[in-house]
Amino acid sequence: MQPHVHGQGDPSHVFPALVSEEHRDMKENIVNSLENKITPAFLESVSAMLGENTDNVKLALSGIIPFLLNKVSGHLQYSETPSVFLKLLRELPELNTQNFTLSELLRISGPDSVIRNLLTQLMPDSPDSLQKTVINATKTTPESANALIALGSALLFKPMRDYLYGRTQQSLSLKSWLQKQTEGAINPIPAAFLAPAAVSDTVKPVSAAPAAPQPVVQKKSSKWPWLLLLLLIVLLLLFLLRGCGEKEAPVQAQQSSDSRSLWGDLGAFFSKALPDGKTLNIPQNGVENRLIAFIESNEPVSADRWFSFDRLLFKTNSAQLEPASQEQLKNIVEILRAYPKVKLKLGGYTDNTGTDEINMKLSQDRADAVRQALIELGADNTRIEAQGYGSAHPVAPNDTDENRAKNRRIDIMVTEK
Repeated sequence: MQPHVHGQGDPSHVFPALVSEEHRDMKENIVNSLENKITPAFLESVSAMLGENTDNVKLALSGIIPFLLNKVSGHLQYSETPSVFLKLLRELPELNTQNFTLSELLRISGPDSVIRNLLTQLMPDSPDSLQKTVINATKTTPESANALIALGSALLFKPMRDYLYGRTQQSLSLKSWLQKQTEGAINPIPAAFLAPAAVSDTVKPVSAAPAAPQPVVQKKSSKWPWLLLLLLIVLLLLFLLRGCGEKEAPVQAQQSSDSRSLWGDLGAFFSKALPDGKTLNIPQNGVENRLIAFIESNEPVSADRWFSFDRLLFKTNSAQLEPASQEQLKNIVEILRAYPKVKLKLGGYTDNTGTDEINMKLSQDRADAVRQALIELGADNTRIEAQGYGSAHPVAPNDTDENRAKNRRIDIMVTEK
């Protein structure tokens, strides 16, 4: 992108300097870098440009950036073709984050732009879902939502692009670099972004022109709450990544190349709306999506219809759940709340190593642990039962470490719907 030339265009439509030193991006982690860029002065400038309330602009960016960061992490971890995303990232135009106009921002995020293609890679099944969510959460216009998505994308993708061009053969992969960059952080995307979009399906694409500026009600900007929270989803991903280092394979390993041979590719994460208005961020082939599809189908319940958890982690030779398991457990609780007639049965299983007595106890203990965790998260205890089956009902021959890992699992069955 060409830098804005002073004196050309409307000065009020030019972004102010975001940071005094551009090289700070490489010295600080990505969270601190974004915090330094998105200042109160920056928010006021963007608000004036779009004719939107400052608080709404802040809320939009506080949702867009962690949402996309979570999408990138999930895509790099679970996608079968992450190389396509990395190639597009390298093709991202050089962005001058000190000065650029709104027209330039919209140009680089047009229908055929690299940014639009990157977003399509992250959200292949619902490319306009983020725009709808921003409109619903912030009450901004479709044009302003488009511009804010483009802005958040540009701010987030630029340090990733710079890292790819600056890395050497000894450097970490982008996935590992992002893990290290966000280590110790939290996340929750703002609650307003978790409500379903309530706008027309005919919203405009990201290339739409901005709305005419309207009077802006300025308010003092407070400390970014999302930066205190940015650290949660990625921390959960960290636990997921670390859980694969245990000698005994967990109930579900992270979607590395090794774990894909166990559980298959779970697919990209996407937003799934539930009947009660809640929205889950789940993988396309994960147990939550398959469970919801079964509940909503006309297929009758059956003692032969089981679904295997795919992101539960236990400590080695223990029934103690790892913290990374909370994400999927919370999703199951939300599904139970959304479908109040549904009842579930949990089945615990082991491989055939060890005695039958030990295997039966471990499988029961693990099934009980999952049931108790669901209850503690708010599930009705009368709607969940648990039973251990030991080494019975293997899903693979117990002839290799990989196959034995497949048999160490927790399954879930719908008993009523």
